[in-house]
Amino acid sequence: MKPDPEPLHDDTPSYTITPTTTASGKGWWLRTFVHGEEVGYRVFLAHATSRADSMAWWDGLTYEERISAAHHAVGAIAAHQRYLLDVAYAEAETTACAWLDACTSMATD
Repeated sequence: MKPDPEPLHDDTPSYTITPTTTASGKGWWLRTFVHGEEVGYRVFLAHATSRADSMAWWDGLTYEERISAAHHAVGAIAAHQRYLLDVAYAEAETTACAWLDACTSMATD
């Protein structure tokens, strides 16, 4: 994951993605800014799954994928949770990029 841009204090739209923990689980907090002021936010959670779901995910991985997953976590369940956290981050980043594109599109119209 790359470092997030700091909110800018000019006309340029920007965003931050920071870790968050809620009663529903761990995830990412996307905040959007215009003129340095927050204009929106959304939370992207890595929803907890059952041990059976984690094991089914693990069993579906190739040997190389298991090696990669195990590099960041110990055990199938922790690796699956890390994977879900990465997916949530990717969703937050995709949403932020779409928002930036929309802002740019509106500014040029």
